Amino acid sequence: MQTETMPKEALTPEELHRQREREYNKKYYQENKERLKERAKEYWRNRYYSDPEYRAKIIEAVRKAQSKNREAYKRFKIEYGGKCTVCGNDNLKVLDPHHPDGKKERKRFILSKEFRDWVKYGIKPNVILLCANCHRELHTAEAHMEANSHTLQGQ
Repeated sequence: MQTETMPKEALTPEELHRQREREYNKKYYQENKERLKERAKEYWRNRYYSDPEYRAKIIEAVRKAQSKNREAYKRFKIEYGGKCTVCGNDNLKVLDPHHPDGKKERKRFILSKEFRDWVKYGIKPNVILLCANCHRELHTAEAHMEANSHTLQGQ
């Protein structure tokens, strides 16, 4: 197959047609990106609500993925010691991962790239487990220290 970098004279008529079609489609998409995205959303939204079989299939897939994630998250907590590194609380339901290197915390660690990399490839993220109370206390203390440092710098 010929590439787009070849001179147009070297392309066969079919390849030249495909190349022009790709260029046109790319330009059209760039000019109409928002409208096309909205149309696609509307199509899937309508299909979800109008097709009960499709809706059941989507709901089942989401439940299966959530269950799989919950099991993986439980394995993650157990592999990381299964208890709070500060107070020793071993209730898996209240343990949260914390980034000690100051990395911005995500709203849901289970949705992060770090967690997916751990599940797929076994790459250990740089986190520690803290119970919800210790985690909240740590972030409150960090916020107070940051606020005090800004106040001191302003004087």
